[in-house]
Amino acid sequence: MEEYTKYMADRVKPMKGSAIREMFKRMADPEIISLAGGNPAAELFPGDELSKIAGKILMTNPTLALQYGTTDGYPKMKECAKKRAAKVNSVGENDEILIMTGANQGIDRKGNS
Repeated sequence: MEEYTKYMADRVKPMKGSAIREMFKRMADPEIISLAGGNPAAELFPGDELSKIAGKILMTNPTLALQYGTTDGYPKMKECAKKRAAKVNSVGENDEILIMTGANQGIDRKGNS
């Protein structure tokens, strides 16, 4: 990495790597059993089921699945999430559902809304 720093802007040279990125590097070690949040046991992922679902989506509507959509989320998914949230949580009629790719996106959204 050192050889590439000469191409970087001076303002970014002092930046350090993310602690979370370093944590994930260590969690990749199969000898480590991580109890960190956001890192579920990979053997519990339903790979076969997800493969079937992804295959069906890609066969029936690849454009919708692969193309960018609106920034506030896919409307049918938001409606489904809102119905589910109303069943299991106290979600009001005027409450909004925001679909995010991760917690940081939600934190950022909260600060800018």
